[in-house]
This record gives sequence, C-alpha cells and structure tokens, in this order.
Amino acid sequence: MTCGNMREQILKAYPGERWRNRVACMADRQVIAIYKNLKKRGELRVHKEKKPYEQAEQLTIWNLL
Repeated sequence: MTCGNMREQILKAYPGERWRNRVACMADRQVIAIYKNLKKRGELRVHKEKKPYEQAEQLTIWNLL
C-alpha cells in the first residue's frame, strides 16, 4: 500500500475538513504511523453519511394559546 492510499484511508475514517488539511500537510512517516495505529485499534472504517437536520420552527407562548 502506498502512502497516498494510506492518506485516503485516514480521510475516510475521519472525513472532516480539519483532518483533510492536517493529513495533506503531514510527512509520509507520520501518515504511516497514524494509519498503522488506526488499523491496530480497528478504527479504519468508513463513516456513514449524516442525514441533514430538518428545519425547525421556534414556538412562542402565543403559538401555544
């Protein structure tokens, strides 16, 4: 597995924008260390897509009366 593939696997495990920026700037040896650590702990899994929240409406006391 190449270092590029390891970067992709880390980004699949942590899909946030902050992690994307961190992993892009990391050295290859650091990416390998994080990948092996995640693999050993069993945390290399793909997160499900989050459902968007429904639009909420704020109620006032006058809505209830």
